[in-house]
Amino acid sequence: MNIGPKGDGVIDAPDLEILAGMGKWMDVNEVSIRGTAGSTLPVQPWGESTRKHNTFYLHVFEWPADGTLELGGFTGQVNKAWLLSDQTQTALMHQRTDTVTVQFEVPAHAPDPANSVVVVEVDDVNKVETHRPLSNTTATVMRAFDGVAVGGGFKYGDGKASRNAVSKWKDDKHLMTWPVYLAQPGTFKVIAEYRPFKQPGGFAVEAGGVTLPGTTKSTQKGFVEHELGRVSLAAGNQTITIHPQGEREGDLMDLRAVHFVPVGAAGH
Repeated sequence: MNIGPKGDGVIDAPDLEILAGMGKWMDVNEVSIRGTAGSTLPVQPWGESTRKHNTFYLHVFEWPADGTLELGGFTGQVNKAWLLSDQTQTALMHQRTDTVTVQFEVPAHAPDPANSVVVVEVDDVNKVETHRPLSNTTATVMRAFDGVAVGGGFKYGDGKASRNAVSKWKDDKHLMTWPVYLAQPGTFKVIAEYRPFKQPGGFAVEAGGVTLPGTTKSTQKGFVEHELGRVSLAAGNQTITIHPQGEREGDLMDLRAVHFVPVGAAGH
């Protein structure tokens, strides 16, 4: 947080409201933050996770409207799961649907409008698979910061809202990849989110044996969401790749993310 008082020493009312909201959230969910470590789970479509001992804390930003929360990439045993906001710790029903996917039955309405926490006690937090789940029901945002960089020499921003992107794309040997897993086959709209440089340049996203080419929109200011087309992927492990294509002058883009939006999902 970077909140400071005005010249007269008074903190703005909107900032006070934010701080009060954070305090209220911490009153309920502090254990999911304080004393925890980075999660061993792959990045999830619905949010983030933390861990402490053999417990995962699932921070769900996109609450599932159908009442089914899917956890991908965990191969071990779930002992118990409950909502952190539930003082009675009533167990959530869960079932394993394949070797790397567990589904939890959750209430239709999120306990918190911004970040609802689900506690998952497991036998071993290290029983994980590295392929991140690709959702068939909600958009999956593959951030450049989470990708596997190939080729070296990339420049990473400092992570702030306008600088959470990757630049210094030199040639087609510079790749960013994301290993993903699909529990079911699906068709997706593919969107590249980037800030272009002055000169337009070619690039391509590859997935499932399909190449979707594009040219950066050099007339745009700020970040743009550039829809490239659609791709159908089979169930199982897949790799998504983005790379430069063809000759150009200077750098290609500041890449923030590649979005895979399931065709037929609500709002899409």
